[in-house]
Amino acid sequence: MELYFQKFPIISYNNITIRNISERVSVLTTPKLAPMNYYPYELGNGLRPDQIARNYYSDPTLDWLIWVVNGIVDPYYGWYLYDEDFKNYIDQKYGDLDTASQSIAFWRTNWPSDVNEITSDYFDRLDGSFKKYYEPVWGAKTKILSYRRKQDDLMMNTNKISKYSITMNSANNFANGELLHFYFDDAQIGFAECITANSTEIIVRNHVGNTSAGTIRSRASKLVNAEIVSITTMVNNIPDIEGKYWEYVSWWVVETEKNEGKRFIDLLDVNQVMPIAEEIRKALQ
Repeated sequence: MELYFQKFPIISYNNITIRNISERVSVLTTPKLAPMNYYPYELGNGLRPDQIARNYYSDPTLDWLIWVVNGIVDPYYGWYLYDEDFKNYIDQKYGDLDTASQSIAFWRTNWPSDVNEITSDYFDRLDGSFKKYYEPVWGAKTKILSYRRKQDDLMMNTNKISKYSITMNSANNFANGELLHFYFDDAQIGFAECITANSTEIIVRNHVGNTSAGTIRSRASKLVNAEIVSITTMVNNIPDIEGKYWEYVSWWVVETEKNEGKRFIDLLDVNQVMPIAEEIRKALQ
């Protein structure tokens, strides 16, 4: 049994003998240079590290080895979160799934989802501002066969920032940082994020849909709403006509992609367990 914290040095703190768990080690340098010492493993079925250690190393107390090998510091949020735990994490951090889904982290070009190729004639007829999103598909003798989306991962922190002159229809103003919904009659036609607000003016970013007409309502309370008087564009990173080449990435997507990246871990070969345990012991002496 190779308990991790038994390897940490004992010190005296305020006249109390304790283990110094603030120590950190950087080991596994030799095994990391030998890929054959590792096995890729995909997490599933709600398995915990101690269960994997029991199944793979025949010792559940070797779960610490999985942490160290995969560079995991936080044993809860550093580990892959399964459905219910991930939902609870989103709720705690963002309030609810809808807020996380509509809160925009950044914008990126959407070429991975656009697999269609266009002909040379079609490319020639494109608006000049659209051509930068395409690259040629070459055939024999440098002949261009068609055009496809350029595989450039372009990113913007927001597509547009605008200032609105407004007339409030309620006693309360919009709040800084909240989500605003844009309505025409009773149909929502767009949304954006409020940066700053007062009773006569708001500045918003991350425009999605139609945000130039109708009534602005607070997502938190429809009773807080205003009419648009005028709009001034302050920043226009992505012109409206080029919007089809971009997509917004919500914090829900960011958190999901980050969590999915934790699904795949490395397991150290069983024959390397004792050498690594000894390496850690020596490093912490």
